Amino acid sequence: QIDVYDDYVCGHEYIQTVKEGGIKSDILFLMSSLDGAQLYRNKTSDCWFFIWIFLDLSPGLRYKKRYVAPGAII
Repeated sequence: QIDVYDDYVCGHEYIQTVKEGGIKSDILFLMSSLDGAQLYRNKTSDCWFFIWIFLDLSPGLRYKKRYVAPGAII
């Protein structure tokens, strides 16, 4: 039993998949994040970008700039 759910590895689906052998130690976990921005105040231009976040790192490191990888800019 888990008392505090403080990360994705505490989730029921993750734990069940590990127990069933679906997740091995050599698998890399990534999360993508997508956001948009208007580049100029008086001009309706849209810019979309996404980033990769490496979930294998500890929560204290995974959101640091050096560990977040750019995915694409549209």
